[in-house]
Amino acid sequence: MPSDTDPDHSGISKLTSPKQPLLYVDVNLGPGKSERIVVYEGDTAESLADKFALNHGLDMNMRGKLASLLDSQIAGLLEKIEEEQVSIHSDNI
Repeated sequence: MPSDTDPDHSGISKLTSPKQPLLYVDVNLGPGKSERIVVYEGDTAESLADKFALNHGLDMNMRGKLASLLDSQIAGLLEKIEEEQVSIHSDNI
């Protein structure tokens, strides 16, 4: 039986489906060691860098560099998304 959380009757609840990652950023932590930061819609470079720095013992200088890196990566992604949306819109005209 269909529910309010399944308006297209696909059998998959929209409320429980996981968010789709927008970007993956691999961070080198030393020889042979790296960790991946997964960026989701709504994430900010500052919050991701804070969490990563706390989890991996990064100092404030490295945390700042990571925040700058994430900010530029996220900005590049947003620019690409905007370009694709403009392209799609102009194709539909």
